[in-house]
Amino acid sequence: GEWLDGARTLDELGVAPHRALSLAVRYERRYTGTDPVQLHLLYVQSRDAIVSGQFPTQEGEAKDLAALQSQIVEGDFNASRHKPGFCKLHELLPPAHATNGAIEPKILAEWRKLVGMTEVNAKFRYVQLCRSLKTYGITSFEVRVRDKKKQRHLKKTHPLYVGVTRDSIIMMNYDTHAVEKTYPLTHLRRWAASGDTFTLDFGDYEDDYVTLITSHGEAISQLIAGYIDIILKARSEGSALVEDDDDAAVDVVSVAPIRAQAARTRAAVTASG
Repeated sequence: GEWLDGARTLDELGVAPHRALSLAVRYERRYTGTDPVQLHLLYVQSRDAIVSGQFPTQEGEAKDLAALQSQIVEGDFNASRHKPGFCKLHELLPPAHATNGAIEPKILAEWRKLVGMTEVNAKFRYVQLCRSLKTYGITSFEVRVRDKKKQRHLKKTHPLYVGVTRDSIIMMNYDTHAVEKTYPLTHLRRWAASGDTFTLDFGDYEDDYVTLITSHGEAISQLIAGYIDIILKARSEGSALVEDDDDAAVDVVSVAPIRAQAARTRAAVTASG
């Protein structure tokens, strides 16, 4: 599905009264651990993303998450009932691991260790483990990139997935979803969507622009802009005023789409009384 514009009403967006909508978190923020409703929403959204394969996982990570989900759904492990063949792997694991019959005994062994853990604590652990994944909160897009090993005039391309998270842009293998390269959002200087291409400028962190061939340029741009706004707001709220008799000068780096040049400026910070 597509995200709706949160600044407009459903009527303004032309959403019919009978249309079914899904509630989900779009921009990932820190969970404070005090709101059980927020925890449940994060758990359900994380679980669905794991099982669908949206958040790619290694086998060990998938096994641990499956054990926690078993504790949440079934309660404590019972050796007389919970034997190989009990687990519905397609409900616990992403497609990449659900056909691996050898993983079920490992899930059961891990589940056994969770005896006594409450449903709320298991959900909290599930979300915590998801948050530790490199791919957590990722929104992935299928793109193509030019193969640098080929001659430029041949214009050879190959597919991959590019994912955007709360703190990075991730390039993933098209077949295995394995992470090939991670770019921190703090390294991003400019970006632009134009036609069927999307261009990223990482300044001194890359020798050249990173150009993606995709029809999802505007969606990628909006997602990056949202996370950049969150990062800049967090920095602004966390910055301390400089207490001095004289004005203190600090460097400020502006991050913006390519059409608005990234600028390095001098700003004066004055201590308040």
